[in-house]
Amino acid sequence: MDYKFKIKAYQQAAGDEDAKISITDADGNVVGSNLVISSVDADSPTMHVVEVTGLDAPADDNTTQLTINFENEYYVDSSTDRNVIITRVDWIEKADGISYKIWDKETSSMIECTDTDTFTSEQTFNKIITAIAGNDQPASYTPGDYIVVWSGQPVTLTLSLSKGDYR
Repeated sequence: MDYKFKIKAYQQAAGDEDAKISITDADGNVVGSNLVISSVDADSPTMHVVEVTGLDAPADDNTTQLTINFENEYYVDSSTDRNVIITRVDWIEKADGISYKIWDKETSSMIECTDTDTFTSEQTFNKIITAIAGNDQPASYTPGDYIVVWSGQPVTLTLSLSKGDYR
């Protein structure tokens, strides 16, 4: 099954360039590289869409992992420290093997997604990041918390592939 994942993030800016990340899938394949995170506002994050193929079909017990790698750490002191903050991850699926589908609230049905780079959270399933690992992340992660990526150490996100409820 093929999926598109939308990662929303902003940066704590420092230095003379924007933060950059790369993303790998659970098999270690790079699915996004040199992705610039230009936003510094949690309410208006930068969005990047990556495609991951060959995953299990959506089901309550299925998960996958995406690893976020911080590509351009910049640190002078605690007030001059570039970091990336992941605020949300959404996904859509290629359920029929031909085209990606989104939820249409008006018709209460799945419709073809013509622009897979601009789907909104309201058009996806109600999914959450279920766990995080790496980069000294807290052991007591609560779904919905923002995830800070810093110091060039990768952070692995475990993502539910459960359809759950429509948004």
